[in-house]
Amino acid sequence: MLMHDSGYDSYQQVNLDAQAASATPHQLVLMLIDGLLDELVRVIPPGIYLSSIEKKGSLIWIEGRSESNNNVANMMRKIKASEWLQDPSMQSIVSQQEELRELQRFSLKVSIKGANRLEGTAQMAKGAGK
Repeated sequence: MLMHDSGYDSYQQVNLDAQAASATPHQLVLMLIDGLLDELVRVIPPGIYLSSIEKKGSLIWIEGRSESNNNVANMMRKIKASEWLQDPSMQSIVSQQEELRELQRFSLKVSIKGANRLEGTAQMAKGAGK
């Protein structure tokens, strides 16, 4: 397992910085969205099944089902430690029986770190496309 400050991670950061420096506003938005989606994959543990992800301003609303409350708590801890996401807030968790397997339905609200920069870049890309 690679550490965050390894040479490989440093190389990736330099590569990302170089790509961002030469990117159009539209390409920057795509890079940010890709990074956000990659981060969601990293913070969702096994046993969590997403049914919807919706972005509303600087918030992401995540709905899904979990095999246990521990899985949801683990995901919230990973979000708190994330470089892209912050402030996980459980909106609801409901236990229900589905196909002989009990799954908890949950709804979670998460803030995007640096969302103002993301929105500003998106606006720049819209303006450049006109």
